[in-house]
Amino acid sequence: MSLIGDLSQFSIGDIIQFLHETRESGTIRIGCFKGECTLVLSKGDIVGANYLDGMVRIGQVLVHIGAITKEELSWALAIQQQDPQNRKPLVLTLLENSMVDKEAACKGLKILVEMTLVEVFSWDSGHYEFEECPVSNIGSWYYNLTDHQEVSLNARAVLLDSLRIFDEKRRDGTMGNILSIIGMDNSQPVIIEACKFQVT
Repeated sequence: MSLIGDLSQFSIGDIIQFLHETRESGTIRIGCFKGECTLVLSKGDIVGANYLDGMVRIGQVLVHIGAITKEELSWALAIQQQDPQNRKPLVLTLLENSMVDKEAACKGLKILVEMTLVEVFSWDSGHYEFEECPVSNIGSWYYNLTDHQEVSLNARAVLLDSLRIFDEKRRDGTMGNILSIIGMDNSQPVIIEACKFQVT
């Protein structure tokens, strides 16, 4: 199933609820003049997000909430680079190397998804495209973990939390700095490079 349309006709909230209820798997790309945001779903639950053309990624969020250090993130990125063709998602790499626990990984993903949704809610116009993709083919987006380690979010629950944050920021007049949700400054995004040392 594919969905393509304009946000003036269907809100991103309605689209996510529909995909959650129908337990769809795939990628939603939402764009406007500011750039593109992405959400990834597995059987109706959210398993990944990309905030505004990759300005903020899950590793940066985990560093900012103190779940991992910059050095651990750098090493995890280096591990990923060792085998680019079979590159695992960052969260899975961190979990497999005991650098983060499941609870912290879920917290980081939730914050990133909330930031992404609040950003999209603030748009006056835009477009969306959902491309269905079996979980096994989502590739680097899918956190292919064992059941007890699965890192995913209930789409309806995180949608409601994101709407609450959006309403609060609009009320307080702080919509201009969505990165403040995790204490980041718009002018100083954190950039972490892979460790320069070879990982063995």
